Amino acid sequence: MAPSNHSLIQLCRSYARHLKDNNKASARAVELAFERFIAPTELADQPARQISPTAFTDLLRGIISASSGYSASKVRSYVHSAYAYALSARLNPSAPKSQLDYGIESNPIAGIDALAKYKIARTRYLRDDEFRAIWRGLQSTKKFTIPGRGLRLCILLGGQRAEQVVSVKTSQVDLEAGTILLLDGKGNRPIPRQHLLPLPPQALEEVRWLLSYAQSVKSPYLLPSKMPNTAVSAGSISKEVLCIRHKMEADDPHQEHFQFSDFRRTIETKLASLGVSKDYRAQLQSHGLSGVQNKHYDRHDYMREKRDVLILWEKYLTALTDGLLPTAS
Repeated sequence: MAPSNHSLIQLCRSYARHLKDNNKASARAVELAFERFIAPTELADQPARQISPTAFTDLLRGIISASSGYSASKVRSYVHSAYAYALSARLNPSAPKSQLDYGIESNPIAGIDALAKYKIARTRYLRDDEFRAIWRGLQSTKKFTIPGRGLRLCILLGGQRAEQVVSVKTSQVDLEAGTILLLDGKGNRPIPRQHLLPLPPQALEEVRWLLSYAQSVKSPYLLPSKMPNTAVSAGSISKEVLCIRHKMEADDPHQEHFQFSDFRRTIETKLASLGVSKDYRAQLQSHGLSGVQNKHYDRHDYMREKRDVLILWEKYLTALTDGLLPTAS
């Protein structure tokens, strides 16, 4: 059999499709990274089996110089996973035949430094006055964009991940039951974890509007993009946060930078200060639930507890907007 000449970008796009087909929350981010950082390069059209570690290291150096070390670390991780998936497919009877055609014998990314120094965990926490300004702005805007409404919904639902919120389809909303179903594909889950959340009053109002809009444009997604049958990207919600930050920096040149991921951390920290237990915060934000106890033994759905927490959170947001902060309970 002649050696395969399938290219690096074909390998990357095939892996991105695999993530999308398996409802992985990271699928869109991975796809965008490949199109931005791999597709325009000379390596893109070279056979995937011929990519050398040295050549790819040079590509990463270019990303660090032109964009950021963080972006380079992400691209390295994504391409490493693409090669690993293609290699594993050779011993996986359920893998599609298309994954067997690359002729890959080893992962050329494996020996490249993981750029861990660019992955330092953020600790940024929004102060009450900062969060008040942000939430007041989101409340008072006359005309919301769809990404702006997506940001509001992420906050109202207790700091949910944007990737999961933008992936919600209208069929995953049950107005009669007052629930919204998110699919948490984070990590190595073969099947995304069903993350069912109650809709307290403000969140329910937001979702009703979005459902009506989605139906009017005939979109299957709760947060439709301008392209038919697609949702807005998680990146568009991050851009909304960037626009808010720029406005705040225009008023105060000493305003400290913040980004979307800081909202989730801020909300969990604030819920802790309001007396919400670590276990209930984990159930609400769907993290730390992969242990043996949660996987095999704890079948409680925590809907009542999550509803109580979200109602408390909405009361906090209202009090924050009005300048009256609630006491811990």
